Amino acid sequence: MSRQRPPRRPTGSKTSRRLWLGFGTLTGLLVLLGLAILTRSLSIEAQIDGISQARNLSAAARQLEVNTLGYSLAVREYAQNRDPRARQDAVRQAAGVERRLQDYRRYASTDRQRVLAARLEPSWGRLRALGRELLDADSAGAPVPPAPSAEFYARRVTLERLLDEEVQAEAVEAYNQRRYVALSDLRTIAIFSLVLLGIGVLLAVATGVVVSRGILRGERELWTSRERLRVTLASIGDAVITTDTRGRVSYLNAVAEALTGWDSDQAAGRPLEEVFRIIDEDERQPVESPATRALREGVIVGLANHTLLITRDGLERPIDDSAAPIHGEHGEVLGVVLIFRDVTERREAEKNLKQAHDRRNAAFEAALDCIISTDHEDTIIEFNAAAERTFGYRREQVLGRPLGEVMIPPAYRERHRKGVAHYLATGEGPILDQRLELSALRADGSEFPVELTVTRIPLEGAPVFTAYLRDITEHKRAQAALAESEARWRGIFERLHEGFVLGEIVHDRTGTPVDWRYLEMNASWEQITGLSREASQGRTLNEVVPGVEPEWVAEFADVAATGQPANFLRHVAALDRWYEVHAFRPEPNRFAALFLEVTDRQKAQTRLRESETRLRFVLDSMPQKIFTATPDGTIDYFNPQWSEFTGLSQEQILGWGWTQFVHPDDADETMRRWRHAVDSEESLLQEHRFRRADGQYRWHVSRGRPMRDEAGRVVMWVGSNTDIEQQKQTAQELRQLAAALSETDRRKNEFLAVLAHELRNPLAPIRNALEILRMAGGDADAVASMYGVMDRQVGQMVRLVDDLLDVSRISRGKIELRRERVDLRAIIEQVVDTARPAIDAVGHALTVTLPPQPVHLQADPVRLAQVFGNLLSNARKYTEPGGQIAIVAECDAAEAVVTVTDSGVGIAADMLLHVFGMFTQVDQSVERSQGGLGIGLTLVQRLVELHGGTVQAHSEGPGQGSEFVVRLPV
Repeated sequence: MSRQRPPRRPTGSKTSRRLWLGFGTLTGLLVLLGLAILTRSLSIEAQIDGISQARNLSAAARQLEVNTLGYSLAVREYAQNRDPRARQDAVRQAAGVERRLQDYRRYASTDRQRVLAARLEPSWGRLRALGRELLDADSAGAPVPPAPSAEFYARRVTLERLLDEEVQAEAVEAYNQRRYVALSDLRTIAIFSLVLLGIGVLLAVATGVVVSRGILRGERELWTSRERLRVTLASIGDAVITTDTRGRVSYLNAVAEALTGWDSDQAAGRPLEEVFRIIDEDERQPVESPATRALREGVIVGLANHTLLITRDGLERPIDDSAAPIHGEHGEVLGVVLIFRDVTERREAEKNLKQAHDRRNAAFEAALDCIISTDHEDTIIEFNAAAERTFGYRREQVLGRPLGEVMIPPAYRERHRKGVAHYLATGEGPILDQRLELSALRADGSEFPVELTVTRIPLEGAPVFTAYLRDITEHKRAQAALAESEARWRGIFERLHEGFVLGEIVHDRTGTPVDWRYLEMNASWEQITGLSREASQGRTLNEVVPGVEPEWVAEFADVAATGQPANFLRHVAALDRWYEVHAFRPEPNRFAALFLEVTDRQKAQTRLRESETRLRFVLDSMPQKIFTATPDGTIDYFNPQWSEFTGLSQEQILGWGWTQFVHPDDADETMRRWRHAVDSEESLLQEHRFRRADGQYRWHVSRGRPMRDEAGRVVMWVGSNTDIEQQKQTAQELRQLAAALSETDRRKNEFLAVLAHELRNPLAPIRNALEILRMAGGDADAVASMYGVMDRQVGQMVRLVDDLLDVSRISRGKIELRRERVDLRAIIEQVVDTARPAIDAVGHALTVTLPPQPVHLQADPVRLAQVFGNLLSNARKYTEPGGQIAIVAECDAAEAVVTVTDSGVGIAADMLLHVFGMFTQVDQSVERSQGGLGIGLTLVQRLVELHGGTVQAHSEGPGQGSEFVVRLPV
């Protein structure tokens, strides 16, 4: 921290004026010596000015040393603590050093002094550069370099030695020399006056000496008083600011400088409101400085609270401040002194105290336990919310009332009163700081158990007690229930069929478990082990059963160490017994275990495993697919044939994994029937499909039967799965063949009926014609007419027989085509000419569209005419009178296309696939009315295919007409 610049010592001008006043009384008497005395006086004044200058030089050197030391200390403090205030102090001290150097250069009058000034500047410059380097390095967060720090210290010592040993010594020597010269001049004046003027001069000299010494003594005393005041103000802990009568700052001590941020020299002469800015802490508005009021009213203004000081750099500090006027010798106000202090820490302490008080109140009200405080007279002074809930009183109902009357049952009140009186008399309280269980009294008069602890609050004066109570009604009930449960458990413990052991693990010196000690066993343990509880209690396992298997120790040690329960099966060779053990950890380093002797079961299981091994070998060796299942239907075994068939591992298909290779369409039914068999315990017989490893589904017949024990309970399921894919395919082929034969037989019967009808129709007219011929005798017209009838009917029969023969030849491959180069247009025109009379007879409109150029084919013209004739005949027969029939021929480079369409009855969708079948008739009623055997379209298809072409039928459905498309290669 900076030191204040001391006030200057008295200057020579003031002393000379006082000397002249002293010597003025002699001027009248020493007229003759006036000129000589004036001359020497002027010389003395010059020397005194030199003394003043030497004193100023000494003061500048001393202050320079102080500021240099302050700068060094501030740099070191900032390097150690990184305190921003230390950095500001270092900057301020450096500025002070610069000012003192300027003062020293100004006061240096001798060559020696100017040389010293020249030496001081580079030394100070290097020291300041090193200080800046340390300040900058530390402010950047970097570690302080050791080399600049050491050099800084060395430079500081060198500069201090220069200031102390040379500069200060030179200033003192100059002062002494000036003083010696001045005194010499005075002595010269005295001697000269004695020689020249005798007694007058002697009187003048004596008067001058006395006056000058008195003046110098007074100035020294004034300087000493000022220095004492400066040191006193700098050393006190409060900040001090003084002002003149106009309210302008005249002085700041070091504390005031630190709190306001103003240097004393910078603040000097400034209005107090500029240096000492304060606002109200709550309202944030400027408030009047107490110094202003003290200056205005001339009274002392006491401490002001809740005031914030705004520092020069804008920081806010809470302060307490007061002010008092400075009175002169005659009571006039010469200025004001303002005293204030930083109360940040006190405010923080008050805040923390309030927060602690608030937390204490919150904890007091939120506590689950009852908290009741009483004074030394047993009067209740605190009663928290938990106490209200527990005792049924409101707080205002009990405060101020005796504790004994409110909540202590009558039977215990006298004892309570005597206990309080005894403590107050002797200071002995046997129940203090003890946990007790007593009875308490609720507001409704009911008693209940409480757990109580009473403590004395460490306060001065009369004792205060706080009781912490907890309602333990439920705890008591729980204890009673626990005791009852423990008694019940002890009964169960002794009646357990399983043996029970509580043991403790024994470790060796390295901490390795090596044994365990019996702590407690039940009666069943004796029965299943054949050992004695009394003989085993407290002994180790190896002491009770020498040579026991080490696994017994390892298993229980692991349970006691990890806390993980364990179930295991172990054999004790020394006892030749098998035990099933369930172990758990009741507390660290201990275990509890239930023992069940399973020697007979284990032997039976051994025999069963051997039997199962033999059975498994047999099943694995069978070529048939075999499975077994648990009583709940979970598959637990598939023989290897299953993995070979499915390509899946045993792990993938065991359990319910087998459902993945069942056909999706069969999965639900398979699961339903398997569940039904398991639930009803009935045998299973089902056909379904399983997926083979190559992805193909094959039919299997699955059989499963339950295996029962002597009591009739199902213990397992055994089943087989037989591949019947070949049988299924054979049966399917037989069914298809039977259906085809049945359909063929049906069509054959229909055909025979139609054939009989078609053959009988021509025979009736022929028979009638013969009868008419017999009766007609020689009637030529009648004979001719009958011949015509008979010729037509015979022609019809011939056509029927020809069609039958053609179908037979085509079916047997006996027909031969007489191919030649023909024109398709000519064949169609011939067919149209032949069919037109019949078409016109029923009123159909026939449209023929042929290409303009010839269409040449290598074909049998008779057979092609037969094809198109049959199609036109069908169109005529299956179209109602007045219908539309069209035949269109087209040709491209590859084929010729002939389309025959009609607006007739149409063809159902299910008949389109069979329309070209033998003996197929779309509408039998029409067919029979129009004639025909149902083989015309069969002939069309066979003849077109013999020519290397195709024929297709299309229809939108019944009543929508039909379309037949014949494609022939060109």
